[in-house]
Amino acid sequence: MIKLFEPSVDFRENEEVLDVLQSGTLARGLKVEEFERELASRLGKEHAVALSNGSSALHLSVRSMGWKEGDKIFTSPYSFIAVPNSLLYEKCQPVFGDVDYDLQLTPESTVDALERDTDIKGVILPHMLGKDACLEKWQDVLDIHPEVSVIEDASQTFAPREYGLSVGKIGSAVIYSFHQNKIITTGGEGGGLVTNDPAVAERARSEREHGLMRHPDWQNKISIGFNYRMTELQAAVGVAQLEKLDDVLRRREDLAQRYTERLQDNANIYLPAMDRKSWFGFYIEAEDESLIPGVSFALAKNNIEFKVNPFPVLPHFRHIRELVGDDVAKRYNKLARRAARIILLPLHPNLRQTDVDYICEVIDDAITTS
Repeated sequence: MIKLFEPSVDFRENEEVLDVLQSGTLARGLKVEEFERELASRLGKEHAVALSNGSSALHLSVRSMGWKEGDKIFTSPYSFIAVPNSLLYEKCQPVFGDVDYDLQLTPESTVDALERDTDIKGVILPHMLGKDACLEKWQDVLDIHPEVSVIEDASQTFAPREYGLSVGKIGSAVIYSFHQNKIITTGGEGGGLVTNDPAVAERARSEREHGLMRHPDWQNKISIGFNYRMTELQAAVGVAQLEKLDDVLRRREDLAQRYTERLQDNANIYLPAMDRKSWFGFYIEAEDESLIPGVSFALAKNNIEFKVNPFPVLPHFRHIRELVGDDVAKRYNKLARRAARIILLPLHPNLRQTDVDYICEVIDDAITTS
């Protein structure tokens, strides 16, 4: 079986985890602090807050912005369901924009919305499928509307500062997921919030631990909070993963390049542009939906994991549709049809070039016989 996702794990993770197990401290220890320091350093941020998963990072980032019940927050119709759910936890109202060819939220639709609706208080900007949104244009949006706060959802990308990517440049908070299907993992689940704002970091650290804070009169300072802590074992895996991050990113890019070389002459599918350094997954977009059943059957028959329509259009989820209304949901029917033509293919450091060649051969043959 060629897996869709598979974390890269070797002796480094084994040694880090064993050290933690032998230390006798599995929670609230020094390894989480070490991971936070390394994470902040690689991402070029002043503060990093390690959390239990990406969804908890989203939730605490929403709370750290001070968004409250009834606030309208602009976001993409094409991302993971955790994004609107994090708003609904706080009874905020998601407002959806448009996406471009690369499936990124457009700054143009954001400006239009902000001009039409002055009740929009902020933006959650997802960087989808490893592509960093064009933040130069987004900076122009914020120059016009400095009152709007931004959270960047970088769950599907990872942008070390030395790579020169734009991820993290405009967000008051930037969140990451370290699920096993992401670029790096912290042992299956994990998340992080990075920021240059000490107030955002302080609130996130407090609320990940039931609202506790370091203060002599902490019993009178405590506020509502959650148990969103990362364990020492998770952090141990994360420290090891950060050590080999550059190799992981290079390997993913090489595999994406191989996919592109093998499939670029197939006129029946569209490929993502190679203008990204942080590859979460490689996808193909069929020119016609009639190709999907044949390609899916061929991949499954040949023991290749894949996912059709990996990110269904958010306004079409039942609880979101009931909130925004059928008329809004119908606006995204065209995007939904496009999303249904997308197939996510295996991409991870353990994948061999021969595996990619085999996958591409299966796809080409399936399309030829369709």
